[in-house]
Amino acid sequence: MLSRQGHAEMLRRMLSAGDGVVILRITGDLERHHPNVEIFEGWEGYQRFLAPILRSGKLQKGDGSTLL
Repeated sequence: MLSRQGHAEMLRRMLSAGDGVVILRITGDLERHHPNVEIFEGWEGYQRFLAPILRSGKLQKGDGSTLL
């Protein structure tokens, strides 16, 4: 799924370096699913993404499974 989204090369670099954060949210059902991918090559980029969400207090609890 991630390689079809054009993220394969970046993921290879991240795995080789042992760095990065990937958020993968899949919505829909088994027949009609939609992946939403957020890729951060470093912890700092992830923190910049997360800071306004935490500041606003608009956190969402999703339905389904979550693996952290």
